[in-house]
Amino acid sequence: IGTKLSFDQIKWQKPAPSSGELIITGTLDNGLKFDSILLSADGLVLNGRPTVGAEQGLGQLVFDNFKVDQRIDVTGRFGPSQKLTIQKGYFDARPYLLGAQTWVDRTDRIPVSISLDRVRIAEKLYLKNFNADLTLGKGLLGNFTAELGPRGRIKGSLNSVRSRTAVELLSDQGGALLKEFGVVKGASGGKLRLTLTPAKDGNSNDVYVKVDDVKIKGAPFLAELLNAISIVGLLDQLSGPGISLNEIEANFRIQQDQVILKDFTIFGPSMGITMNGYYNLKTKVLDMQGVISPLYVINGVGSLVTQKGEGLIGFNFKLKGPSDNVVLSVNPLSALTPAIFRDLFHRPPPNYNE
Repeated sequence: IGTKLSFDQIKWQKPAPSSGELIITGTLDNGLKFDSILLSADGLVLNGRPTVGAEQGLGQLVFDNFKVDQRIDVTGRFGPSQKLTIQKGYFDARPYLLGAQTWVDRTDRIPVSISLDRVRIAEKLYLKNFNADLTLGKGLLGNFTAELGPRGRIKGSLNSVRSRTAVELLSDQGGALLKEFGVVKGASGGKLRLTLTPAKDGNSNDVYVKVDDVKIKGAPFLAELLNAISIVGLLDQLSGPGISLNEIEANFRIQQDQVILKDFTIFGPSMGITMNGYYNLKTKVLDMQGVISPLYVINGVGSLVTQKGEGLIGFNFKLKGPSDNVVLSVNPLSALTPAIFRDLFHRPPPNYNE
């Protein structure tokens, strides 16, 4: 009690009034020698032992267990060259990717080599076999590789933007990743690019997703939408061999209490879809609006007077209600509305400062 401790890079601190435990064991034979170190305070547990190296007596701290609450549980070592090596374990990345906390600007830079069994990125999503060479200082900087699901291999990079962590993900198995994210029941092919960038407001994150040349099948929302406008042939493709799409693209902002879908576009030879709206993270209620344009390869000439993903003939639709009981409504008469006037029957799309 009475000592304040902090580890800024992992956003941990022990206030001075709180208590902790520090146990160091060693011997005095032939000089002072430490055998083990145990630190336990405010959710942090470090169980380690110093070792002496052959070169000029320099050694390293080997930690058999380093744990912070439910966020971090790893083993590794910290060497004389000031390099941190994480050999295995678990890391919950959500507080560092989506939180509003900022990194403390430090002049020192610590090289970090990481091999983790699992990294949690969402409630039910984990990256496996995560390997990275990073620099720990003002944020995390560097490149990594990992696996998401049995077929979703990804590579990515971490950067510091506005004193927070920005992420870019790339994969040649975009369809497999869509399946792991629960967007579709099956998909193949596809090149994916995803970026997560801290917004200027200091509390939100802007996300951009693009998947090129992917074939999807078993998408419940899409099946219901196609059924509502009686596109039987496309329904058969969706439940059978799949629907080929040239592009899926989305821009949205994740705030503390909601997701704002600024724009979402799907288009391929057989159809085009645009959508925007809101999703309340607390109540799990959707409020979306959009347009579906069948036979986009022919109908898509309308994108010259509307926007990408919409054709001359398009059906307005809305998605509203709790996520587990969403109500889809389609206005069949909207297909008779000239494309250039279609926005007159929609509320303005969401907008936010980049």
